[in-house]
Amino acid sequence: MSSSSKCAPSQTNGNMTNLVGQAKEGLGNVVGSESMQNQGKTDQTKGTVEQVSAQVLDAASGAYNQAAGIVTGVMGSVTGDGSQEAQGKMQEKAGAAKKDINT
Repeated sequence: MSSSSKCAPSQTNGNMTNLVGQAKEGLGNVVGSESMQNQGKTDQTKGTVEQVSAQVLDAASGAYNQAAGIVTGVMGSVTGDGSQEAQGKMQEKAGAAKKDINT
């Protein structure tokens, strides 16, 4: 799957695109092809953009889950549903961890 596809950005795909770009640029240097060097630089930029985009989306998803977990936990607390309260706290902590990893 290439970074130009309409799928959500992926850190893995971005890293792969970046590595392919480094290889193209290196090969372009070896054979003296400015065009290949430029293609490699372009691929590296695309890969970096995809990696950063994926990190931003993961951080936003984590923040959303953290907030949703807080709401679920409060609802469980208000209604006396210990199971819902515990579920909310778990979702809040998982969302916070995902957000922190990507920021």
